[in-house]
Amino acid sequence: MHSNEETKRADERHVFAAFLRCAPWVNIGEHNFRNGNPPHEPDIVADRDGQFIGVEITGLDLPNLRAQESVESKAVDHARRTYEAAGGPYIEVKVRGLKIDDHKMISAVGEALALLASTNLPQAGESRVAPWEEPNPALADALDSISISRPVDLPRSYWNVGRARFVPSVSSTDIQLYIDRKNPKTKLYQTQYRERWLLLNGTHFASWGELTPECREATYISSFERVFFLGTFSDPTVTELRIY
Repeated sequence: MHSNEETKRADERHVFAAFLRCAPWVNIGEHNFRNGNPPHEPDIVADRDGQFIGVEITGLDLPNLRAQESVESKAVDHARRTYEAAGGPYIEVKVRGLKIDDHKMISAVGEALALLASTNLPQAGESRVAPWEEPNPALADALDSISISRPVDLPRSYWNVGRARFVPSVSSTDIQLYIDRKNPKTKLYQTQYRERWLLLNGTHFASWGELTPECREATYISSFERVFFLGTFSDPTVTELRIY
């Protein structure tokens, strides 16, 4: 299997595991699922009391958000590569409110973030908010917070960035567009599932935003029996959306 495909499948397992931790009320055991084999299976096949549920996963990669975060994403990617080159353990880093006005500061900020992560590693299974004002002058006015966690089931490191100073809103129109893109998938499945779910992932870089009250109250058209939104950036939660 190609390395990119292996990474995608590992990411899907990681996202679905995060979903299960946030939504114990769906009654699926934390190990009771596997990767599917698209297109004739969904991304995830879960076993709930001997009945199979097919789960399609998609990220909310909003173009306007990607443009706004392009400079910041370069700094965080530089930090990730610097940290990984040093051979540190897999971690999940959430950088909130990062703002870089000078492109020349990308490398300096990235190296400062990598150093901050490597010197503030929590114990396995734990997380912490790292102090960033000192001794990192490059970060003093550049971000709002940085948290580092070490979940035991991480398939690789994740470095995420989000803007606390400007939180983009996701509209019901955006949500429906993503549902529309996935609706045809259900016709390709060659297995009958007890239920088919769509999981909208709003937790990772270039994929997060604020789910507005208008989104929560809207009713969507879907070929899936249930649609969930996993987000937001700082404190993942699950919202089940109304469909017909």
